Amino acid sequence: MRDNVGIKWVAKRRSRSLAVVASALAATSGVFAGALPSSAAADNGLFGPAHFTAPAFTYAKGDNPKSLDFGTPVSLSGPTSSSARNHLAGFVASQFVGNVGWAIAYLGPNGGGYEYPLHSTNHGKTWVTDGPYFHGPWANAPAWAGALQAYSASFAVAYTQGGQVLYVTDDGGRHWYSSFAFSSIVSVSRIVVTNSTSAIGTVQVAVSKTGKGPAKYVFTSSDGGRKWVRHAGWDESSRSSR
Repeated sequence: MRDNVGIKWVAKRRSRSLAVVASALAATSGVFAGALPSSAAADNGLFGPAHFTAPAFTYAKGDNPKSLDFGTPVSLSGPTSSSARNHLAGFVASQFVGNVGWAIAYLGPNGGGYEYPLHSTNHGKTWVTDGPYFHGPWANAPAWAGALQAYSASFAVAYTQGGQVLYVTDDGGRHWYSSFAFSSIVSVSRIVVTNSTSAIGTVQVAVSKTGKGPAKYVFTSSDGGRKWVRHAGWDESSRSSR
């Protein structure tokens, strides 16, 4: 399938090493285990701590494909075999909020190298990088993201259904926060209180052992993905629509 600029779409699924996830969870859950009831603490190894703060995603440095800065123009022209590191090889997901476009895309030769979030202000005629790279062919690469949900021109989340990681930005991609303290993601949604002065609302991430309902727990964040709180799961009928 091709979009209106002739760039092929890709539906390529990758998995994150369970060992890497386990070590990240162990590092964060140990801080909270002593303060939790034994039943809750026992779940920390799989679902993460009851409270945690997500780290800010940082940019790679150096002259390599993963070191593109914020706002780097992405090339839409040229053959898909182009070796240019900012050549758009294929979209993974995209969504528009008015003329503002959000996307996850592969950049580089044949789309097999590295994955970046992209942003457009002219309904997809041009794109620029919108944050650090999400994934690449390196042992210590971040987790692949295959789904995107844009809530406004400045607020969006990226994740993989059944994955363990959520990326969140509330400032148009200038800062992303990556949360590894999830098990398999069942769904991502948001609640906005109509009389609230905050346009961000509360992000809800339902998780289970398998990535399918019913959710074992629901993690919520009301500050753009920085701080998270774990709650007992609730059924689908109680969730707000995206």
